[in-house]
Amino acid sequence: DMKKALEINGYDHSLEGPWGKAPIMGTPLAKNEWHNIAGLLRKRTLVAQNVAFDAGVLKAELLRYQLCTEVSFPWTRRVFDVLGLCQFLRLHYDIRNAKGWSSASIQDVYPAMGGPEMEAHRAMADAERIIYLLKVFNDTFTTADEVYSVKEQRRSDPELG
Repeated sequence: DMKKALEINGYDHSLEGPWGKAPIMGTPLAKNEWHNIAGLLRKRTLVAQNVAFDAGVLKAELLRYQLCTEVSFPWTRRVFDVLGLCQFLRLHYDIRNAKGWSSASIQDVYPAMGGPEMEAHRAMADAERIIYLLKVFNDTFTTADEVYSVKEQRRSDPELG
């Protein structure tokens, strides 16, 4: 829910800094900001660690301000869930968190893949983490030999298609 999302991200409108400049939800200024956000994102793919949650927040806010309808919400299918990427990397590299549990959390997968330290729960840092993990995936699994190998496996194993 929105209250929990704001709490996790340290939202406090009374503070100076990035949150102090944020419009108060439900105001005309907030509607204008959501209109701008919708315009910027409308034809983009939504990329997120938990895309169902983030799409739900976007949808709730756009519906609140009547900037979309249930039918016209643009991120019903045009999404990339980073959780799937993290799950793949976790399994491939047997990544475990501090408690030793297998973990697909970006907070566990990113440092295990050698990513430099960054602030937690900050939009820009999370975007940079995602870009880093996509590069790791690309560098690891898209070499010419790897692609050739996968094609050869598919030819020789009918179950792989």
